Amino acid sequence: MKKQILKLTPKMVRNLELPLIPGSPIIIGSANIHHIQERHPRDYRKYFKSMRSILKNPDLVKPREDGSLQFIRIINGEEVIVVVRPTKKGVLFVRTMYSNKRRVAETISRNPSFYIGIFFVVENAKERIINNFQCVLL
Repeated sequence: MKKQILKLTPKMVRNLELPLIPGSPIIIGSANIHHIQERHPRDYRKYFKSMRSILKNPDLVKPREDGSLQFIRIINGEEVIVVVRPTKKGVLFVRTMYSNKRRVAETISRNPSFYIGIFFVVENAKERIINNFQCVLL
């Protein structure tokens, strides 16, 4: 079973500065929900219902080496991370969600604009993500 969490809005696409298509859904599958329940039960109980809000209004979006994106939001002093990765066909899937209290100070110190909603993107990782999506969009 797959569940659509939200569709990318034009504003989200503009802010991410990636070749994404407005209206593209972000989906989570039952296997990924099960993974979060089993591997991150505390986070599932506390934050799973907030996933849509985290994806729609993150404090920070960071690319990862594997081509995925971390949507990060600080909630009650914890860094809550939702990891989204495109499939080879370009479908955006939530892979996991977890929290990390220890990294909050580090994230804020590295990204002084963190709380004013400016998206921070590392150029090399951004290029990798753009290349992933260009392969899909060609």
